[in-house]
Amino acid sequence: MQYPSTASAPVTSAIVAATADSLPQQVQALARARSFAEPLLASELLDTGENILAHADAVAAILKDIGGSEAMQAAAYLVYACQYLNRPQEVISKAFGENFAALAMETTKLVQLQRQARIKAEEVQNRKTEERQAAQDAALPVVSATKAPVSELAASQTENVRKMLLAFSRDLRVVMLRLASRLQTLRYFANAKGDPGLAMASESLHVFAP
Repeated sequence: MQYPSTASAPVTSAIVAATADSLPQQVQALARARSFAEPLLASELLDTGENILAHADAVAAILKDIGGSEAMQAAAYLVYACQYLNRPQEVISKAFGENFAALAMETTKLVQLQRQARIKAEEVQNRKTEERQAAQDAALPVVSATKAPVSELAASQTENVRKMLLAFSRDLRVVMLRLASRLQTLRYFANAKGDPGLAMASESLHVFAP
C-alpha cells in the first residue's frame, strides 16, 4: 500500500531540523545497525502482532521520507534491539558509540512506560465491560467496582502518557522515533484491517496527534 509523504508537515520538519546533527555520522551506520539487529528481531513480534524487524524497517523508511539522517534511521533498529540484549547500553555503546546507546536506552524506556500505561488502561476497560455484562446477565443496574467512570480513568491514563512524552521531549530524537513508530503501527493496522484497541487508539489521538 502506498502512503502519502509526511515530509511536508511543518512540525515534523522542525523536529527533523533540530535533530539533524544530533548523532555522529558513521560510515554505513544504517547497514551496520540493521545487520546488528536482524538476528535479534527477525523472528520476534510486537504486541500488535507485527514482526519487529519489519516494523523497524518501516520506521527507518518513514524517517528517511521525512528527511531524517541515516544515523537516525540506524537508531530505529538499535531501539528495538535493546530488549534482546543482556547489557544493551554497554553492547550498543561499544558497537556504535555512547550517543547511539543513550538514545536507544531513553527511547526504550519511553516505549516500556507507554506499554505499561496501555496495559493498565486496557485492564480498566475490560473490567468495566465485564461488570456491564454481568449486570445485564443478572438484569441488575451496573455498579462499577472502580471509583471513577471508565472515561475518566482512560483520560487519566492518556494524561499520564502525555506527561511521559513531554518529559522525554527534551530529546527531540526520542519524540521523532516514537512518532515514526506510532505512524507505522497505525499503518500496520490499517493495512491488516485490524483493531488497535481503545487504549492505543486513544493514545494515538490524544497524545501523538496533537
